[in-house]
Amino acid sequence: MKAFVTVPRRSETIEAFKRQGGSIAAVFPIHYPRSLLRAFGFLPVEVWGPPGVDTSSGATHLQAYVCSIVHSALSFLLSGGLDVADLLVVPHACDSLQGLGSILTDLIPCRQPVIPIYLPRGRRESDLDFLSIKVEEQQPGKRFQINLSVDEDVPIGVIKGKVTIHTNDPLEPQVEIPVSGTVRVAPPT
Repeated sequence: MKAFVTVPRRSETIEAFKRQGGSIAAVFPIHYPRSLLRAFGFLPVEVWGPPGVDTSSGATHLQAYVCSIVHSALSFLLSGGLDVADLLVVPHACDSLQGLGSILTDLIPCRQPVIPIYLPRGRRESDLDFLSIKVEEQQPGKRFQINLSVDEDVPIGVIKGKVTIHTNDPLEPQVEIPVSGTVRVAPPT
C-alpha cells in the first residue's frame, strides 16, 4: 500500500498560520535570519517574484538592468500580492536587492514595516577577535603548524568560537576548528 502525502499550497500554510495568531514575514531571496524570525513568531515566506506577474508597475521604479526577480517581486508587492505579510525583509544579497531595500524604505510607502538586512561580508579567520593565529610551514607544501594565542585584552570568562583554515584541497577547501576555554585572572606573583 502506498501512502500519499498532500503538501499544502503556500497560501494555505500562510492562512493557517495567520488563523493561529501568527505573523508573516515576506522575505526577499537568499540569505535571511530564518531562526530569528521564527523566534519572534514570524513565518518567513520567500518572495522570488511569482511567474505571470505584470512587471510594468515595478518597472516604473527600477532601472532596466535590475534582475527580473526584483522586478517581479516589487510588482507583486505593488499589486497587493503581499498584503498578507506583516513585515517585509530585504536582505542585501546583491546590488538589486540593496536598491530595492532603499526604494522600499525611502520612496515607496509600504503598509508593512520594511527591514533591510546587511549581511556580513568578507571572511575572518577567527570569530574570536582577541585570538592571534600564526601558521608555520614545517615541511614545504605538506605540513604546517598552527599556533594560537590570546591577546592581552582577552575578556575574563568563558570563550567559545572557531578558527577557519582555508586550504588548497578541493575536497576540503576550509576546515573549522572549535576553540573554547576559560580565561581567569592570573594569581599575583
